[in-house]
Amino acid sequence: MENEKTEVLEAEEKSPSTESAKEKESVAVISPESEIVEFLADQYGCEKTEESVMSALKMNKVKNELAARMREDSARRRYEELVLESEEIKALDAGFSLERELQDVRFRKLLQCGFNVLDAWQFTHFEEILVKIAEDAEMRGYENAVKLLREGLMRPEENGTREGGSISAKKSASELTGSGIREILKRVEKGAKIKF
Repeated sequence: MENEKTEVLEAEEKSPSTESAKEKESVAVISPESEIVEFLADQYGCEKTEESVMSALKMNKVKNELAARMREDSARRRYEELVLESEEIKALDAGFSLERELQDVRFRKLLQCGFNVLDAWQFTHFEEILVKIAEDAEMRGYENAVKLLREGLMRPEENGTREGGSISAKKSASELTGSGIREILKRVEKGAKIKF
């Protein structure tokens, strides 16, 4: 009988239903929840217990919330700085709009690289600014030319530009003084012809 019991036990151990029961026991020991706990414990560097993992998760959540708030505050401060800087540009270009400029990818990338608003705006609108400067210079040149022309027409005539010449001469010999007579004599000696 004992042989029979041993054979039965051996047969049970070899039977497929017995092997699956042992596998079920080993699978039950490592449940999905415990795998998650172990994985998270490795990620957060804590003990492999549910309590320590939960504590680490809460701590991580608080850190993430704090970091998000800090990013929001930083972004808000940066936007306020951009608005203040954009007021300076409005003095140069009345049609400037920060919201419109922020839609331009080049403008945003320059700001992200650390450029201030004025430099980023000048870089993205370089050609337009040059055209405006050229137009303004042309208009100022035209206005200056007109002003100079007007001033030239209103100026008194300079000596030597009138038909009568630059020296006002006396009309008769009786009106001449001693110095005037000497001047006429010098001119006559040089070959000038004098008429009264």
